[in-house]
Amino acid sequence: MSLTAADNRPAFKPAPAGLHPAVCVDVVDHGEVMTPYRPKPVRQISLRWQIDKTDPDTGRRFVVSRRYSLSLNERSTLSKDLENWRSVTFTPADRRAGFELEQLIGDNCLLQVVQEPAKDGTGQMFARVRAVLPSNGTTIRAEGYTRVGDRPQAA
Repeated sequence: MSLTAADNRPAFKPAPAGLHPAVCVDVVDHGEVMTPYRPKPVRQISLRWQIDKTDPDTGRRFVVSRRYSLSLNERSTLSKDLENWRSVTFTPADRRAGFELEQLIGDNCLLQVVQEPAKDGTGQMFARVRAVLPSNGTTIRAEGYTRVGDRPQAA
């Protein structure tokens, strides 16, 4: 019997570039992750949003995400994005008390999405969240999204 390996990834269509109304649909905990920047593992999370644009091939809304270190340090990307999104600056007391990320689910915002080529040299484009901004008043609700923690576990 022959055993052949191939790249069987389905065709991937990235979310369109631009400024999009979005709704937060998930907070994913990646646990402790080794990074090339630090000698010790760092706890990481991802925020995931559905934008208002639909993939014509699937009929489903595009989902974009951004990965963060789980930190409210004033220099952290998570802290900056939360402050931009909520239009509220964290005080030192707020940073020490912490911020419950689950409360973001269902909240609307504007996302600046850019398309960039993958670093693997395949020429594949992917969508990157460049900025998280306060909502412009447009309200969208999540459609057809199952949170990562609620999905059936693969055997």
